[in-house]
Amino acid sequence: MLFKCTICKKRKPSSGFYDWSGLRCKECVRVVRNRWRKNNPNKMKAQRERWRNREGNIEKKRIRNRRWRKAHPGRHRNCRITKKQYDDMLYSQNGVCVICGEPETTYRWGRIIALAIDHNHETGEIRGLLCTKCNSGLGCFRDNANILASAISYLNQKTPA
Repeated sequence: MLFKCTICKKRKPSSGFYDWSGLRCKECVRVVRNRWRKNNPNKMKAQRERWRNREGNIEKKRIRNRRWRKAHPGRHRNCRITKKQYDDMLYSQNGVCVICGEPETTYRWGRIIALAIDHNHETGEIRGLLCTKCNSGLGCFRDNANILASAISYLNQKTPA
């Protein structure tokens, strides 16, 4: 059975609607919600603070994360690859970062953390495993090859006397 969205006027199946949204489709609800968030940053900040300060919410998030990890054993959360796929990539890279060729050196909770899974933010395609420093560097350059080339050019300039 098809329902008609009251905002975009498109006919969609019931799976395209939230149960609580009345007759607004999921896409329109997302657009309206994102527009409100963009236009009300202070209210959003206050809302997040209220949620964080409400007793038990941090623990709820931890429980939700534990449940996800239990339901998806061996999966890396952000890129949705299996532990075996990660290990195969790590083996093919000889356990080092694709960019600098060095092993990870960042410690968290007394242990060296795993190499980060780098992916194209537009296509979602996984490019390789990076150390924290190289991954942060790419993020600072916004994954933009032109900005990175400009930085390389800048670094290769002769230093003034």
